[in-house]
Amino acid sequence: KELQGVLRWLRRRLDVVRSCLIRLKGLFADRFADCAVTILAFSACLGVFPVLPKLREIAAPYLRYLPAPIGFSPRYPNGGGANPENQHKVGTDPPSRH
Repeated sequence: KELQGVLRWLRRRLDVVRSCLIRLKGLFADRFADCAVTILAFSACLGVFPVLPKLREIAAPYLRYLPAPIGFSPRYPNGGGANPENQHKVGTDPPSRH
């Protein structure tokens, strides 16, 4: 059970990072046009590692709009958290569809 919770937690963090990368790719389309939406690809495009501090530097004018770990915007700007109707029930994950 604990492993499933850890995997859910990790998946949520990865989703947020991926969302940031997609937004940055849109904001800086000319700079990241040939860059896949992965940390490794952005690192290769910029020639730096670690890449998140460099992305924060590049995205400085937009940090208030980007979610952490790159920006400063809260995940839920109204402070209310996620819509309870969209929350999954407590317990193990359902079987994978794949």
